[in-house]
Order: sequence, then structure tokens, then C-alpha cells
Amino acid sequence: MNKAYPGGTDEYHRWLPVVAAARLSENIPEVEGWRLAQVRRRLRES
Repeated sequence: MNKAYPGGTDEYHRWLPVVAAARLSENIPEVEGWRLAQVRRRLRES
């Protein structure tokens, strides 16, 4: 098991867009584009 990703990288990648969407409310312009890209990528995949 990878300590950085206790549930495995697949689980990490499933949660990444959810967390990115939730954190958009933090209004940090430096990472907003990246977070939006994560959310959009997941929406396309589902």
C-alpha cells in the first residue's frame, strides 16, 4: 500500500475532481484553472 494514497491511486483519482470542485470556493486564482480542468475532465469521463 502506498502511504501517500492509502486507498490506492484509482481511489485518489476518483476523489480528485470532487475535492477540486469543493475547493473552488476558496477563490485562489493560481489554482482555479487546474481545479476547473479536473472537474471538467471527470464530467467528460462520467
